[in-house]
Amino acid sequence: RQSVLTHIAGGDYSSALIEMARLRKPVDDFFDTVLVMAEDAKIRFNRLSLLDEISTLFLDLADFSRIVTDDQT
Repeated sequence: RQSVLTHIAGGDYSSALIEMARLRKPVDDFFDTVLVMAEDAKIRFNRLSLLDEISTLFLDLADFSRIVTDDQT
């Protein structure tokens, strides 16, 4: 997280994005092996908080919802 924020603060968005891309496998593995919406409220909250941290990190880099693709025009 800190290295991404350091790159963003320095305006090195390419390096920040490269760092973020390294999260793909761990995030994929997380969704493949972890039930996020666990019955235990504390566990569910912790898992959702972790995902929120990742989402916030992406939003610190860019608002990816603003990207327009051909099928959205």
